[in-house]
Amino acid sequence: CLVGSEMCIRDRDNRCNTPLHLGCLNENLSCVLTLISAVYPQKEQKLLANLEQWNYEGETSFFIACKAKNISIMKALAEVGADVNSREGRSGYTSLHLAVETKSKEVVEFLCENCTSLSIDTENYAQLTAYQLALLTSQEELANYLIARGATPYLTESDSEMEDDDDYSGEEEEEELEQHQIISKIAEIALAVN
Repeated sequence: CLVGSEMCIRDRDNRCNTPLHLGCLNENLSCVLTLISAVYPQKEQKLLANLEQWNYEGETSFFIACKAKNISIMKALAEVGADVNSREGRSGYTSLHLAVETKSKEVVEFLCENCTSLSIDTENYAQLTAYQLALLTSQEELANYLIARGATPYLTESDSEMEDDDDYSGEEEEEELEQHQIISKIAEIALAVN
């Protein structure tokens, strides 16, 4: 892992990966630690923003480490201020959504138990929380774990806001119907679990 000037750190490859992205993609903890110590020694805010850069897949370095289920790298990035709640650009998944979808209980536990800034009820672009995603993918044990860690069961804030608004266009009504079908399925699964 080569560490040069700040300009080198900001360079990108043809997939828009920074050296930090590449260190995470290659699961090279020593490279990631070297980059972190060279670039983020005093947690300067202008440099911390680099932690949140997306590659062409819409992924931050932390998200890539989560995708690889590399808890050591995730921990190193979180310790220097990586946003554990940042959403990737395609589906709006947070690292918690990804960990639930890939059935990675160890990563879910790391995020819930070690990342104090974790927002457990963040919704993806389809307005599903990690808890709801766990139910939709038949992971009742994981859903119960998320509830025990503070996840809100069933309805989300956006659901209750939609119920209060009577002025819908046809498209909004269709989206609401689709969302209520998903919520109904989640409630059905949750009732069967309990």
